[in-house]
Amino acid sequence: MNGELDGQEVVAWSEYDLDEENRYARHFAVLTDRQLVTFGDGSAPVATPIANIGEAKIVEGLGVDRLRVLVDGKLAAELRYTHRHRRGMTRLQRKLERRLPRKEGEEAPPEWLDSVEREADKSEHCPRCGQLIPAYAEGVCPNCQHKAAASAN
Repeated sequence: MNGELDGQEVVAWSEYDLDEENRYARHFAVLTDRQLVTFGDGSAPVATPIANIGEAKIVEGLGVDRLRVLVDGKLAAELRYTHRHRRGMTRLQRKLERRLPRKEGEEAPPEWLDSVEREADKSEHCPRCGQLIPAYAEGVCPNCQHKAAASAN
């Protein structure tokens, strides 16, 4: 992917792994500068314009979290995922929430927040191999750690 989807800039994306009945399925959520697009497992893409979204909240559960997207006060999408995809979906939700239309009197988040988040994204990847460092690894790449231990023997 070249950072665009149908001529729109891709802001964030994440995989999510459950369908409406909590069965495993491979789905993707892509946030562009204008819309949230969801697709996967042979289903047609569904695009929701950001301007129409009133709320995008994460509801955490035991083993399954949900990103609930409301349009005109009604549930437009509920993206279900296991904790394996929590980091990606949380990042996508934060970026989506910052782009939602502001209610009257509500302040926009500070501009510097995007650059702080970009730096945090960089630190989540191993500088040596480029792999995503899992949250449980506390900043140490398990891939490179295993290679280092094997070469020390």
